[in-house]
Parts: sequence; C-alpha cells; structure tokens
Amino acid sequence: MTDAARICIFAQPTTEMAGFRAVFDAQEGVLVVGAVSDVESLRESLLRTDVDIVVAQLDGESTLDVVEGVAKNTPEIGIIGVSGSNDANLIIKAMRAGCAQWVCEPIDSEDLRNAVARARPAKVTCAHTSRRICVVGSSGGSGATTVACNLAIELAHITQQRNALVDLNLEYGDVSCSFDCTPKYSIADICGENVELDWDILNAALHKLPCDVSIIARPERLEDARQINPESVDLLFRMLGDLFPSV
Repeated sequence: MTDAARICIFAQPTTEMAGFRAVFDAQEGVLVVGAVSDVESLRESLLRTDVDIVVAQLDGESTLDVVEGVAKNTPEIGIIGVSGSNDANLIIKAMRAGCAQWVCEPIDSEDLRNAVARARPAKVTCAHTSRRICVVGSSGGSGATTVACNLAIELAHITQQRNALVDLNLEYGDVSCSFDCTPKYSIADICGENVELDWDILNAALHKLPCDVSIIARPERLEDARQINPESVDLLFRMLGDLFPSV
C-alpha cells in the first residue's frame, strides 16, 4: 500500500466522523492518515504527517478560509472539497480558494476515485518500496546513534522525501537528545500494553523535524520500556513502511 494516496480529512464538528471517514477507508488506493474537525488539529496533523491530499468538508463559505490556509501554507498538498451543496458560486469560490477537485455528498465511490487521482500531486504517483535500515552498535559509545541520525538526514536529502527514525535503544537511547528535541510521545505510548495502535495514534507520536526526519522516541522512564509489546512494534514498522520510503 506504499503507493496509496495519503489523505487527511477535515470534517465539520457536527459531522459524525466515523461514518464520514468510512467512505474513505473503504476506497481502494486511499490511506487515511488523519481525521480532524478543528483548524488547530488540522495544522498539527499536516505538520507531523506526510499528507498528499486534504479532504475538506465545506459548510457554505464560512470554511473556505480553511482551504485557503492549507493552499497557502502547504501548496504541495492537493485539496478536495466535499459538500452537499451543488451551488455553482460556492464551487467557484472553493476552486479559487485552493480546491483542486469537488465531490458532492452523498459521496459516490467512482467520483471520489477520480477526484483523488486528479488532486494527487504528481510527485507521489510513482510507487516506492520502503526500506528498513537497522543500525546496531557493537558496544556502548560506538557511535550507532550518530550514524543513524546522520544517515536519516542524508537519505531525506538524497531522496527529497521525509524519512522515519525509530529509537529502539529503549533504555538508554539518545536520538531525541541528538536532535535537541523533546517529543510529546514515545514508542511506549503507542506500543505499550492495552494500546491499540492506529493511524491517528501513530501520527500523534511522530515528531516531525525540519530536516525531513520524523522520529519515534524511546520511553522517558525505564519501567515503561518493559511494557512495550513486540507485536505492536512489528505493526508499527509495517505502518511506517506505508508512510516513508526509508525507516
């Protein structure tokens, strides 16, 4: 599924999100990586996650500023407007604000498929195969973290795509320290016991750096490291493989 169009949904607060999102989850060639209903959450999702298309559910002209903001701040992302209205003036204003395509509600699967194909940026139409690269230190202080961090940066530079870096030194890893950052969440928060890992949880945990590297940090507390579920870690890497060319 590495060639799927990665979509972030912006729906109205009054919309029943699960039902609205189900249409997109069922669509072949689409991967929903975020679903939000307020502007701040949308901005945070676009900051932390690689997104190809924003689907904006429009409520008249009052939410066109959302479309305009996405188009202005992230011009590389395609935008699809969704509305129950077929008013020509609203459609024209939506297109001028930044919508590349328009889909009427109730959403028709074929109409949505065509809209996604046309709105998707050309740079992501080529499929890629995600690579997993493991850097293992032979002893403490051998420089494995330095190699891993610099390798991630260099891969992002060479490929011109964002890459993921996961700190699996669960007790003493210092990837976050190397980048001088403090991620809000760690691998223990998304792969711990009684946590059902999904795309929303993963997106929240990814700490997006300006160097086009997104990191998953180690736990802050030693006891949290012992609660990590190996099966969830395996799922984590499979999900990251759908989002990044190199992990």
